[in-house]
Amino acid sequence: MRYLPAARFYLLQQAVVGEPIYDSKGNWIGTAQPEHIWGQEIGKDPYPVLRGKKVYQVINCGGSVGYSNSQIGSGHILGKDDGDCTTDVLCGRCGQVAQKGNASHDWREATCTASKMCTLCGTVQGQPLGHRYNQGMCVDCGEAEPSNVAVPVITLKYPTLSFKDEVLINVYFEATNLEDVVEAGLITYSTQVSSWNILNAQKVVPGYRYIEAKGLYVVTTNGIPAKNLGDTLWFSIYTKLSDGSYRYTRLVSYSAGEYAYSLLGSADAKLDRLLVSMLNYGTAAQLYFGHQTNEPVNGGLTDRQKAMVSAYDTSMTPSSAAVPAWKQGNFAANSGFISKYPSVSFKGALAINYYCVPQIPPVGKATLYYWNQAAYTSNLVLTEQNTTGNVTMNKTSGGEYAASVTGIPARKINSVVYVALCYSDGIKSYTSGILPYSIGEYCSYYATVEHPFTDMAQATAVYGYYAQQYFG
Repeated sequence: MRYLPAARFYLLQQAVVGEPIYDSKGNWIGTAQPEHIWGQEIGKDPYPVLRGKKVYQVINCGGSVGYSNSQIGSGHILGKDDGDCTTDVLCGRCGQVAQKGNASHDWREATCTASKMCTLCGTVQGQPLGHRYNQGMCVDCGEAEPSNVAVPVITLKYPTLSFKDEVLINVYFEATNLEDVVEAGLITYSTQVSSWNILNAQKVVPGYRYIEAKGLYVVTTNGIPAKNLGDTLWFSIYTKLSDGSYRYTRLVSYSAGEYAYSLLGSADAKLDRLLVSMLNYGTAAQLYFGHQTNEPVNGGLTDRQKAMVSAYDTSMTPSSAAVPAWKQGNFAANSGFISKYPSVSFKGALAINYYCVPQIPPVGKATLYYWNQAAYTSNLVLTEQNTTGNVTMNKTSGGEYAASVTGIPARKINSVVYVALCYSDGIKSYTSGILPYSIGEYCSYYATVEHPFTDMAQATAVYGYYAQQYFG
């Protein structure tokens, strides 16, 4: 069989004498004679039916033999269709196959509420999977479990960032039907998850409160360490009902860095400098702790924004003065142990760590007493009764006793913490005397020497300086 492609002109080529020939619609004409031609005239004739790489010999309606690009002959009338896309449909006139069925169904897998179904013809197989509830929510589709108690309706509104003390994300929401809620809070994840509940949460932060001035409720994350300022946090608000079941909002995401950038460019120059120094502080922590170093949180700052903050200067971290003997009272130093130089923790919340080595084994516990700047200034003599707090010291594997004063905000890195390390041998009490120290002093030392911690120390000092300027 011969035919001319659609791009050829009519009368350009003759069929070979003796071969079957067809018109432009693929219909058989007869045996080729010298005068027969097969082609099309551009602009007049319709495109030939035959094209592409495959041509089939078919039986047309009425029994004539033809050729086609499909496996179905021409002239057929579709007969009864049983709705199954894998079944052939016969011609209602001649009984031959008029529409060939597919080799197989195109299945869409079953869901909690729908059976397995072919997307082409709608054929259904089996039953819906049904819900699998855990903690009040289907683990497969997220649908809430039916309950006989009032189910809260929670509408997420917007997140904000707090950074006066710790860096925290606050999530505001509207809520109704809270009468049967016995607990609510946040569940958080460091990556997006397909299923979320209180059992698989990375962190659970219980507690919520009503902000009357806003007419909204709010839940708050745990403190965000400096190295994680650029990390995306995924979270959902959960509620526990009086019947023991749980309900969850949709999973949403936010980051401290994202909020900081949204505030940059405000009319408040002090706020802009604080935000830039905070982003620099976060980047220094990323580099020091080896966290997401290829995505520095300050990477979006322009040169103009970077120039808003000053480089570290020793005036940013003043030294503390010794405590007069008369102010130390019963905490004046005596023999009994060796106190060691403090260190500072930066991985989580800022903290000062204290260590001592008792020369006589303690009987009972060793205790760290401390006074913040306000308590120190407001009391003539420092006593156990006017301390800001006390912490039991724990014995380390190296024989040292250690304790920390935690939760020091960046704005107070230059605020001196006054501590006394104390223990008893069962007969006599021993004390280190009252020792003044600040995070600023720690940074001051490392900021001026060549050390792996130098950049972190400088960034911390600069951030603390601008936080103090902004918050006072």
